[in-house]
Amino acid sequence: MALRMGISLTKTKRLRGIGIALCCHFKGDGHDDCTIDFFNALGVRIAELTLIHRMAAWGVSLNDCNDKSKDTDNDKKVVGQMCRTILNVARVIWLKNQQFIGDAGLVKYCKKTSSLENVLLWAKSKYD
Repeated sequence: MALRMGISLTKTKRLRGIGIALCCHFKGDGHDDCTIDFFNALGVRIAELTLIHRMAAWGVSLNDCNDKSKDTDNDKKVVGQMCRTILNVARVIWLKNQQFIGDAGLVKYCKKTSSLENVLLWAKSKYD
């Protein structure tokens, strides 16, 4: 939702750039995701996109897991990080396809030892 609002402000030339610290990927369910058309074009259904959002939580927290084996936890963390990356890259692609965006990308702004939620999504207006 924040991305859509930023894009609408960019259209009116009132916004020169966007910076959003990405977190809480698991809070979404895919229904209101700005990238739903991107995933649909790849054959990903809404139920699968919802699952990707849920598994993204494994990248930062395994509190909801019943199986506490170390190998399983490590595998889930890897899958969770992959899901987070998929969602983040899809957002960058979506932004780059917006008419008023000149460029967009991802940048890590701190070490994982400081925060596992360490990725910033940025975009700049074509009018900058």
